[in-house]
Amino acid sequence: MMQADIDQFFLFRLISKGTYAKVYLAKKKDTNKFYAIKKLKKKQIDQKKQAQYVMMEKTILNQEKHQFIVYPQYQFEQVNHFYFVSEYCVGGDLFSLFKAKGKFKEKHIQFYAILIIHALQFLHTQKIIYRDLKPKNILIDEKGYIKLTDFGLSKILQQEMTEQVQGTLEYLAPEILNQIGDGYDYKVDCWSLGCLLYELIAECPPFMSEQRDKLISLIKTTQPKFNFPISDELKDLIIRLLQKDPNQRPSLVEIKEFPFFQNVKDWESYLSYKVASPFLPIIQYEDIWRFDPGFTQSEQSGDAIDGSDKDNKIPGFFGNNSQQQ
Repeated sequence: MMQADIDQFFLFRLISKGTYAKVYLAKKKDTNKFYAIKKLKKKQIDQKKQAQYVMMEKTILNQEKHQFIVYPQYQFEQVNHFYFVSEYCVGGDLFSLFKAKGKFKEKHIQFYAILIIHALQFLHTQKIIYRDLKPKNILIDEKGYIKLTDFGLSKILQQEMTEQVQGTLEYLAPEILNQIGDGYDYKVDCWSLGCLLYELIAECPPFMSEQRDKLISLIKTTQPKFNFPISDELKDLIIRLLQKDPNQRPSLVEIKEFPFFQNVKDWESYLSYKVASPFLPIIQYEDIWRFDPGFTQSEQSGDAIDGSDKDNKIPGFFGNNSQQQ
């Protein structure tokens, strides 16, 4: 991996914010190439005892590569921060695309599902459980294809099952929440895929509550409701993916044989970008409207942009707010 430090980049604006990190749009000074820089504050990570997840992300992202996964081009650290510098995906994330376009057509859902299945299958062959599949972690590149990002909650499976409770609650499988029995395995990613497909057609997650305990109860004990237009084929796939018993849930290989994908003649063609994306980003690298506006439309403070660890304000950076064609 190439060497770099933060002084080699111009940081423009906050485009995403997670539990332990902030992500900025940046440009490398010597090449004028745009990147996304994830900045993690060491003190906060140490206080929350999450250093193992930073190290896990570094370990996973240094393994074998796949075209549907975001990998760092540079990694470095300062006294108070870790930095991961990755390619900048000009299409933003699937969450923002979904919000801009509204409910997806089923043929579009099929396209994204195929790409996600390819990415998850690759991770599973590397003995990695993703554990955090959700729209905000699915980026869109210049071809309109997806790239999974944010591997801090992923798990390298050294044995057949694991017991750690990690992930975003709305997308967590019941066996993760139960914390009893034999733990869980790769099937938790299949559950999250079911939640994602449901959200893309229903415009909301299958299980929702502002109360954490109630949400957990809904995930563990209730069935999703289908009070909206949906084909029998997609409904059947979602129902099977959201089986409470992971032994009744199909694997990624089995998913490919479902009627929802019966018109897909060549799964491998997606790996070589031979299938046209339903939404092709207009490539304007300084246009960041495709990320959550909660992060891109307000000036942020408290983070230095010059490599020092002093408080500073990020200069305003506004893109074209017209919607994607």
